[in-house]
Amino acid sequence: MVSSSEIVNKSLQNTLLIGVFTILPLLLGLIINLLYSSETIFYAKGEFFIYGVALLSSSILSHQNLDKIKTLLKGWINVVSFVLIVLFASAYAITTSIPETPDITKMKWISITIIIVSIIIFYISQHMFVKNELIKKEQLDNSDVGEVRYEEQDDITGKLK
Repeated sequence: MVSSSEIVNKSLQNTLLIGVFTILPLLLGLIINLLYSSETIFYAKGEFFIYGVALLSSSILSHQNLDKIKTLLKGWINVVSFVLIVLFASAYAITTSIPETPDITKMKWISITIIIVSIIIFYISQHMFVKNELIKKEQLDNSDVGEVRYEEQDDITGKLK
C-alpha cells in the first residue's frame, strides 16, 4: 500500500522544484536587489499575475495526466485553475496597459494572495498526480505483466471500434 507520507513528500518535492523554477526570475531579482541595495518593487506592475498563471498552468498539465481526466474542464482543479488563469491574465493585461502606477499597497497584498493561492492549488494537483502515479506503479509491480498488456490491448481495441 502506498503510504500517505510518501505521497506528501513526493508532492512537496515536485511543488518545490517546479515552484522554484517558475519564480526563478523573481528569486534572481531579489538576490540582485539584496546585493546592490536597489529598491525595485517587483509587484508594482502585476508581475505576480504571470507567476500565478505559470503555476496554475502547471496544475492543469499535472491534473490532465490523471487517467480519469479526459477533457480540459473536467475536475474541480482544472475548472478553478482555468478561471484563475483567465482572471490573472486579464488583471495583468489591465495593470500593464494603464499609464499610471497602481496602488503599491494593494498590489503587494494582491500579489501575495495570488502566489499563495496558486501554490496551494498547484500542490493539490501534484498530490493527486503523485498519488495516482504511485498507485499505478504499485499495481503494476503486483500484477502479471502479460495480463496488464492483454488489458491494454483490449482497451486499445475498444477505442478503435
